[in-house]
Amino acid sequence: MKKGIAFLALFFLTACIGTSLPTTFYTLRSEKPEQIFQTKVTIGIDPVKIPAFLDKPQIVVRQKNDIQLKFSETNRWSEPLSSLLQRTLTEDIAQALPKAEVKSKTSARERFEYIVSVEISDMTGTFNEKMTLNAWFTITDQAGAMLTRRKVILSEKLGDTYDNLVIIQSDLIAQLADKIIQQIIVLRK
Repeated sequence: MKKGIAFLALFFLTACIGTSLPTTFYTLRSEKPEQIFQTKVTIGIDPVKIPAFLDKPQIVVRQKNDIQLKFSETNRWSEPLSSLLQRTLTEDIAQALPKAEVKSKTSARERFEYIVSVEISDMTGTFNEKMTLNAWFTITDQAGAMLTRRKVILSEKLGDTYDNLVIIQSDLIAQLADKIIQQIIVLRK
């Protein structure tokens, strides 16, 4: 009898393990800039601050009632989202400013003419509706003096797939990068 119970337990455990869905891992992509500026400048990009509900490996989708969030167990980020955002933002800005030295800031000892800090309060979307990016960015000088601080709210129509969601998020990060670049150009005048 004990052998039969052990066999049934092993059978059910094996059946549960064999039915899991495959996981898809996503990364943001750097977008080609609309404009290229020939400005020589050094820019450090601070780690991007995101709310705790986004700081998870699962990709988050807002439900139609706008108060519920869905965390997908089978659609995940390939690395911590804050690191991914910092790297993508750095690449987007560097592509638009090819003569500039643009680097993710990893140490307080690094020196840059401008330091960009980004705080994202929302970067969620509802399938078949829209994706929204709500963020603040701050540009400071080497000494830490604030030069500018701006709020940015961007949105785009969102389809019904996680692939589309990640593509739209990449587009919104590129638009945020463009807003930051425009402020740096103003500061350089």
